[in-house]
Amino acid sequence: MYKNLFTLLLAIVMIGSINSSFSTDKNKSYKIVWNGDALRGDNGPLVYNSTRVEYDMNTYPRNFSNMTGTVTISEVNTNARTQYDLQSNSVIQYIWQNPANALEMHAVFMTSTDPGPSWTNRNARYFYTSNGGTSWDYIGVVATTRAGFPCITATNDSRAIIMAHCSENDPTQRGYMFVDVFAGAGTWTTLDPGLSSPALGNIWCYAYNNPTNNQVLFAASQNGVDSSFYNVCTNLNAPGTFKGWQVTPNGETAEQYSVAISNDGTRYGVAAITLTNGAILVQSTNGGVTFGAPQTILNWNAADSLGAIRSINMIYRGNEPCVVIGLAHVDPVAGTFTPGLSSKMVFWSPTINGGNYVTIDQAPGLSGSNTTNDVFVSCTRGVVGMSKDNNAIYVAYNKARNDTNEIGNNFFDIYTSYSTHNGTSWSTPFQCTNNSGPLRDYRYVAIAPSNSYDAAGPNHYLHLISQSDSVPGSNVNGAPASTAQMVYIKVAYNDPIGITPISNEVPASYQLMQNYPNPFNPSTKINFSVPVSGNVSLKLYDATGKLVSTLLSQNVAAGTFEYELKANNLPSGVYFYSLTAGNFVDTKKMVLVK
Repeated sequence: MYKNLFTLLLAIVMIGSINSSFSTDKNKSYKIVWNGDALRGDNGPLVYNSTRVEYDMNTYPRNFSNMTGTVTISEVNTNARTQYDLQSNSVIQYIWQNPANALEMHAVFMTSTDPGPSWTNRNARYFYTSNGGTSWDYIGVVATTRAGFPCITATNDSRAIIMAHCSENDPTQRGYMFVDVFAGAGTWTTLDPGLSSPALGNIWCYAYNNPTNNQVLFAASQNGVDSSFYNVCTNLNAPGTFKGWQVTPNGETAEQYSVAISNDGTRYGVAAITLTNGAILVQSTNGGVTFGAPQTILNWNAADSLGAIRSINMIYRGNEPCVVIGLAHVDPVAGTFTPGLSSKMVFWSPTINGGNYVTIDQAPGLSGSNTTNDVFVSCTRGVVGMSKDNNAIYVAYNKARNDTNEIGNNFFDIYTSYSTHNGTSWSTPFQCTNNSGPLRDYRYVAIAPSNSYDAAGPNHYLHLISQSDSVPGSNVNGAPASTAQMVYIKVAYNDPIGITPISNEVPASYQLMQNYPNPFNPSTKINFSVPVSGNVSLKLYDATGKLVSTLLSQNVAAGTFEYELKANNLPSGVYFYSLTAGNFVDTKKMVLVK
C-alpha cells in the first residue's frame, strides 16, 4: 500500500516537474525570438489558436468625462478591421494632423482579412478626415503587393507620405515611400530608397517630414540582423533622391528607433535603443548631410536590470529633443526580459534634470500567466507629441490591467499625461480607455506630432489612433483569433495648459501679482486675473530685456489663475515677467538666487 502511494506521489512530482519545465510563469525570463517579421517572447513552440472569438462590432462611439477631460472613442472605418493584430514590434506612427488646419488628419493601419498564420493579403490602408475625426474616409491601399508595418507623415501642403515594407518593384523586400498627389487623393508616387546591402532590404520604417522643405528623415532595419539605419529623401518627385543609408551606432533592429525634425527644419534627430538596452540620440544641424557623435540618453542599469525595451519615441520642442522610453527588467547578454517584474515610462531631454530621465508612470509586473507575449511589459509603447503652440508635451502609452482572459493574457489600457514645464514635471496619468462599455484590449497607441487646441477656450486636444480588440494578445503570436478594430481617440483636456484656476469669481479688472516667493530657488508662483475671456501671454525676460521664454500664450476664460515657474535650468539673476491680455500690459521683477 505504502509502496503504491509512494509511486503515485513520485508520479505526481514528476508530472509537476515536467509541467514546470514548460511553465508560463510570468516571473521567468523570456527570450525574444523572430516570428516572420514580428517578434514574440519565447515560451515554447508557437501554436496558432484558430478558435474564433466573435463580438458586437458596433460598440462605438464611447464617451467618458471627468474633472480632467473628456474622451471620445470611435471606430475609424469598417475597412480598418483586421485579423493581423500585431501592429508593431515597438511603437506606431499612424496619425498626422495638419498644423494649419485642425480639421484635416491622415491615418494608416495594417490590416489582413485572411486568417493566420499566412495572412496573405496583409496590406497598409490609408484613411483621411476633413471634419476633425467625426468621420473617416477609407481611401485605399498604398502598395500593390503584400505590405506591412506602415508609418505616416505629410508634406507641408498636407499630402500624405506613407512608408511600408513590401516587394513593390523588386523581389527583395524593403521599405518603400508612397507620396500622395494631394490631401486625401490616394494616388501614389512610389519612391525606392534602395538596399543598404546586396542581399537585405531595410524594413520596419519610421519617417518624419521637414515642414520647411519637404525633406523626409526616416529609419529602418533588417530582419534578423542586429543593426538599424537612417536615411534622408531630398526630393519627393519620382524616382526620388536619397542621401543614402547610414548605420545607427550600436542600433537595435525591429523598430527600436524613432526620428524627428524641428519645426524650423534646422535639427534632425534619430533616437534609438542600443544592443545593450540603453538609448542614444544622434543629431544633424545641416539637413542630414552629417550627423554628430551619439549622445547617451541612458545606459542599461546592471544594479536593477532596468533597460530600454521595444519602446522609444521622439519629437522636438523648439530645438530641444524630447524622448519617451519604456523601461523594463532586461538582460542584454541573454536577450531576455522578465514581464512579471515592474516597468516604467520615462521622459528625457538633455536640458532637464541634469540630463537624467524623469519618470512619468510605473507599474508592477504583468499579473497574468502571460501565455501569449508580444514583448509587452506592464507600462510600455510610449509615444510623444506636442501642442500646436509648443506649450505642452503630450505622452500616450499602454498600461496593463489586472483583468486577464481565459488563457491568462492581460488586457491593456491607454494612459496619457502632459507637461507644461518642458518635461520636468507631468500631470497625473489619465486613463482614456475601458471607462465604459465592454472590456477591450487597447494596444499600439499612436499620437499626432502636432495637436490642436481650442482658440475660444481652455480646451486642448490630443489625437490618438489605437488598435482595439476583444482578445488580449495577438493571434500572430498564438492568442485566439478575433477581428481587431482601428479606433480614433480624441482627448479634450478641459484645464488650461500650465495654469491652475484659483478662484471661481470673475475679477473686476486685469491684474498681475508679484511672484512668491521672491527671491526664489528653483520655483515660484505667478498669479494673475482676467475679467473677460481672451488671449493671455505671459513672457519671461532676462535683465538685458532679452526674451528667455514664452511661459503662456493661449485663450483663457475669465478668472484668477496661478502659473508655477520652474527655473531649474536658468542661472541666478534678475528677471522680468510680463503679462499681456487685451489692452492690458504689466511687468514685474523677480530674483532667482541659487
